[in-house]
Amino acid sequence: MEQSEALDLLIKSQAEQIRQLTEANARQAEQLTDLQQKIDKLLSQIAWFTRQFYGRKSEKLSSLDPNQLNLFETPQEEQKRIEEVETEHTRTLV
Repeated sequence: MEQSEALDLLIKSQAEQIRQLTEANARQAEQLTDLQQKIDKLLSQIAWFTRQFYGRKSEKLSSLDPNQLNLFETPQEEQKRIEEVETEHTRTLV
């Protein structure tokens, strides 16, 4: 009988160990799901910030102020541009 009691005790302890491991596995699976959701959210935020920082903006070169002088224009080019802007401005007034 002693051997059968020892086997019963071993079976019960292994069953308890299986139950504990199953619970730990379920907790870890839930934690893994939560962490994966956080990773997905962070990746989408990174993508959004990357688009904001490096993506195309609403400011287009064609929509810049025509009166804005170019930093690298020569004085002759600058004078020509001023004359063009003044001519265009007088046409819109007439």
